[in-house]
Amino acid sequence: LLRMKSGQLLNAGATTTISLTDAFCTTLSTVLIDLASQVNPAFVQVITPLNGSFNVTFNVAPGSIILNYVIFK
Repeated sequence: LLRMKSGQLLNAGATTTISLTDAFCTTLSTVLIDLASQVNPAFVQVITPLNGSFNVTFNVAPGSIILNYVIFK
């Protein structure tokens, strides 16, 4: 049985790694993201699912962003 949860993050994006807390996420989850808005051109290098959160690492700090996400498990 596949379960999923979606959400949105508004973040200043001052660093290259953004951490998002979501209790639904586990180390075995698959996380998809969509950058709906960003100030600086940046691309995602890696998304790391953790227990209770996930990290998104960019090549450069994206500035202020709107990030939509879906967690599958």
